[in-house]
Amino acid sequence: PPFEYRIGARDVLTVSLFGQDPKYSGDVTVQPDGKITLLLVDEIGALGLTPLELKKELTRAYAKYFDEPIIMVRPKEIHSLKVFILGEVVRQGAYDLTDSMDVLQLIAQAGGFTPFADKEHIIIIRKEPLPDGKLDRTPFNYKKTLDPRSGLAIPLLKPGDQVHVR
Repeated sequence: PPFEYRIGARDVLTVSLFGQDPKYSGDVTVQPDGKITLLLVDEIGALGLTPLELKKELTRAYAKYFDEPIIMVRPKEIHSLKVFILGEVVRQGAYDLTDSMDVLQLIAQAGGFTPFADKEHIIIIRKEPLPDGKLDRTPFNYKKTLDPRSGLAIPLLKPGDQVHVR
């Protein structure tokens, strides 16, 4: 994917503890405080971790109860990764970010442009600021992108990106 997935609030994870009673495995939802609740280990922080980092934490926690626990953590439903589209599109709002989603796919999910949209002056605002503290504003020209001779790349989106269509 274009970014490293980090666990967020409301994400659903499948946690599997192999070779043990099935009651120790299953789906868990990350609570708003960033924790998940599991048998034996009770609550453990998951917010901001990668699945591999959480696996290591769970392995340490379950090692108190089982010899060499084998654990798998896999995202099942990702609800924390959003991108936003505003302005002259049919349905403004927040959309779940899928892996490798680009600007054109987001525009399509938003129902396309309104008749008043300026397709040549779309701005993508990135959540993380540039080193100088300013926001990363990337212009995107929809019309030029459709021209096969332009050679322009279609920008991939990252969590928190905002697309503004004038």
